[in-house]
Amino acid sequence: IETMAVGLITEAIQAEDILINKHADLIAMGRELMVDSNWLYRSAKRLGQENPYQYLPNSYGFYLRKRDKI
Repeated sequence: IETMAVGLITEAIQAEDILINKHADLIAMGRELMVDSNWLYRSAKRLGQENPYQYLPNSYGFYLRKRDKI
């Protein structure tokens, strides 16, 4: 039976731990993504993804690349 974790998952490492420790097969994000529309980018960056911009639409990635250089 596949399971989904939902609720009060606010940080990337928290979601990653749930998956790695097999507490759930899927993470459902809701309110946190409404609160922080850059959550996916920030999470990819914190988890050490080589190119966190690839997870965003080009127009967002352009803005965040430029902002990170400041």
